[in-house]
Amino acid sequence: MKRMLRRLGLTLLVAAALFVVLRAIVVPLARQRQGRRELPPTALSLIPANTERWVLRRGLPSRSLRSLWPDGASVFPRRLNEWDLPMDGILADLSLSRIRGGTWLGGTCSSGGWFLIGPRSRLPRGGSLAKAIESAPDTSLQCAHGILMRRGSYFTLASDAGVLDGPGWLDELPEWMEIGDLLVGADWLEFRRCEEGGALLGAKPLLGVLHCEGLAWRCETGLDALAGLAPGPAAVQPAAAGTLDSIPTLRHSAPFGPNGRPLAEGAALLSEEAGLVTAERRWFRNGFAATERVVSRPRIPGAGAENEH
Repeated sequence: MKRMLRRLGLTLLVAAALFVVLRAIVVPLARQRQGRRELPPTALSLIPANTERWVLRRGLPSRSLRSLWPDGASVFPRRLNEWDLPMDGILADLSLSRIRGGTWLGGTCSSGGWFLIGPRSRLPRGGSLAKAIESAPDTSLQCAHGILMRRGSYFTLASDAGVLDGPGWLDELPEWMEIGDLLVGADWLEFRRCEEGGALLGAKPLLGVLHCEGLAWRCETGLDALAGLAPGPAAVQPAAAGTLDSIPTLRHSAPFGPNGRPLAEGAALLSEEAGLVTAERRWFRNGFAATERVVSRPRIPGAGAENEH
């Protein structure tokens, strides 16, 4: 009897200690996430509603990110060049040799115009441009390749003043809570307009892997659009049932659509290419799609055996 009571007391003590530890970890994380949701979107709020495509980079790629996404550091300037932004002229207007750290966002609009958003702190201190927007914060400045405007802690250089007229891109988003989580949580974001809606994909390093997630809405080809945006090697080989369950950073349950119903699972994929293992899940229902991808350099258990067949 005493032994049973002793075991019961020990079990209760362990359970109490576990509860205290979990509370000490989970509660601060929940508060931190709620705080992130309440932060103003800053650069995202400056995106015009008629944007066809945009890309955002927060900070410089870390060493761990470069090992998982070798060309990640060059993707941002490459996108802007692919979209025909006059980058040499833009950098000359801003008195910059290159785009450095901080949050940068560039895109193009259905009207054919373009815009580049960056932190004012990156403009050369004491330069004529920085002095001009400091002394006249509500005035647009005509540069050789566009119009410069001050927007809080950011500046916007646009091809013409009409690019930024009207409502913002955020105002046009459907009320889908998971989109908001993606916008505030990713270090890399890329968007494409897709049919009547759009496809948005984000990526960030997480626990030694590159974690990518994407959402598409009002777009029957949303899964294809997200797969085209996702960093890392393409996961094109079907994964055996249960193979991906051992990957803790890969979502197991289907995300919810805007109607509150979970999306139907579309595919489970696993591949190995160039020394990187890519695991991915995809979901789709009624024009809404989601994808979750994990790129890892260490071998995921079972991946090698799966890919040898």
